[in-house]
Amino acid sequence: MKNIIYDTNFWINFDIEYKKIIFNAIYKTYSRYSFNVINEDIEDIYHNFFIKILKDDLKVLKKYNSDKSKLSTYFHVIVSSVTIDYLKKKKDKQLDENKLINSTYENIDKDIDLDIPKNILTKQEEVVIRLIFVNEFSSIEIGSFLKISDSTVRVIKKNALRKLKLYLEKDIK
Repeated sequence: MKNIIYDTNFWINFDIEYKKIIFNAIYKTYSRYSFNVINEDIEDIYHNFFIKILKDDLKVLKKYNSDKSKLSTYFHVIVSSVTIDYLKKKKDKQLDENKLINSTYENIDKDIDLDIPKNILTKQEEVVIRLIFVNEFSSIEIGSFLKISDSTVRVIKKNALRKLKLYLEKDIK
């Protein structure tokens, strides 16, 4: 088995033979746990699958027993495990980002009252609006501070201002 690690032809043939099976298994597992299927995630999971089977001198492949199951079934089990691990890490990362937003919200300057009605904006939108209009931060500074891209900051600002405009238009009528 050690020889196949460096055998390019083996991996090309492996990819041709099992790629569709692996991608289908990733997609099925991913869509079972997440509403939005993101192609970059699918690709990352595909790569993580290969890392898993190549790790520790092909330890996972050496455990395969053809008397117990077909290789495609064995791969499906591995793919499911890798996909779930990936989604857990992604969820933990999103939870950390939400904690950052919540802690940022607690620490921004609230001395200046913007009279933003409750339940109109999300915490993230309110943080961005306060940082822009009270603290006079640029979208690049806010992005760096919140660990998001400056284009995401601009989208959040645009959505928040749209929500506030709709609220005010309703209030006037």
